[in-house]
Amino acid sequence: MRCSFDRHALDGAAVRAALLGLVVRPGVWLRRRGQAARALSRTLKFADGTSWERTRRRPEPSARDGDLRQPATG
Repeated sequence: MRCSFDRHALDGAAVRAALLGLVVRPGVWLRRRGQAARALSRTLKFADGTSWERTRRRPEPSARDGDLRQPATG
């Protein structure tokens, strides 16, 4: 899933809202399929072509939005 900004996103609240929105969609998808996630990976690509990637593992698999938000924002 992707989210792109048309301009430089310097507003931390806007970036956080976009990130949390990206977490909700896979949570819904996982619950519909009766599955759970053990890890969450995110990649940020910047206008200058550089990127940043992180993966966070959960202690137990989950499909709950609250459980998926924590590693997404941490």
